[in-house]
Amino acid sequence: MNPEISDRFLVADVGGTNARFAVAERSHECAYSGFRLIKFRSIAVSQFGNFDDAIAEYLDSSGLAQSGVAGASLAVASAVGIGEIRFTNSPWRFSRQSLTERFKFKKLLIVNDFEALALQIQHRPPNFITRFRDGESHPNAARVVVGPGTGLGVAGLIRHSSTDGQFRWIPIPGEGGHIAFAPGDDVEEALLAYLRTTFGRVSIERVASGPGLTNIYRFLSCRAGRESIDDSPDAISKRALSSADPIAADAVNLFLGIVGSFAGDAAMMFGARGGVFLGGGILPRLVPLLGNSGFFKKFNEKGRHSDWMAKIPIDLIVNDKAALLGAAIALNDES
Repeated sequence: MNPEISDRFLVADVGGTNARFAVAERSHECAYSGFRLIKFRSIAVSQFGNFDDAIAEYLDSSGLAQSGVAGASLAVASAVGIGEIRFTNSPWRFSRQSLTERFKFKKLLIVNDFEALALQIQHRPPNFITRFRDGESHPNAARVVVGPGTGLGVAGLIRHSSTDGQFRWIPIPGEGGHIAFAPGDDVEEALLAYLRTTFGRVSIERVASGPGLTNIYRFLSCRAGRESIDDSPDAISKRALSSADPIAADAVNLFLGIVGSFAGDAAMMFGARGGVFLGGGILPRLVPLLGNSGFFKKFNEKGRHSDWMAKIPIDLIVNDKAALLGAAIALNDES
């Protein structure tokens, strides 16, 4: 195989709304990961009927259709099993065999998107992560990544020591966004009752995601006896940030409190004294509102463990290439 091709991989971060692509090239200059990302591009999932065609168009537009890549590492917003990959919040689906045969990949790695985010936080690449709340970080303790986007992702990161004294960080993927929503007060109880009429069982993703923000806004509008206006997550966020719509502001505040409560629950589950990292596409846009929202109060309120919860540092993942870098880093573990 051509040495240039052998060091070049397609990486992707595929969510319910957007798919991000890049080429990861092995580079000794990037000591924190071993890869540099080039030819970055983001596309809307709605532009393509299937994932295979989106990859083909990216490779063609990037000049790689003929020169090729050695393989691919894909971070997907889905449970990753051995069969067909079906995205939770988009109609896309694919199989390992179909991708391998169509694109002649010598190597194909598929990981959960929050597993990829967990992999990149161990390296703390420059300008990817910013401290949001100081605390007492225990360097050997578990970490957790949580984030609302089109869905709600969560993954853990734990340190494993081997018998020879070496250690490595191991990501723990899961489908935590689909556990049941647990209301924490009367308003949230009413929200749960409202959503049960539509969904029956209500997962935390139904309230702690982009569509979840829409659900909350509709609930508060109904409660106020007002018809909801533009209730897309982006529109609600913009009106909340500009103080143009009190119901939008209340919806975002309730949303952030629920996300904070879930992030705290995830930290409890993993014993994440090493820190909590907030990902996803929504929270970076709501930073001006996070500090005065119910996020930290709900995060900390864990009964007898509230004191140590208040000491957990919280960081915000601010670079939209983070999962792409994590997908590249995953290649190191598979080499």
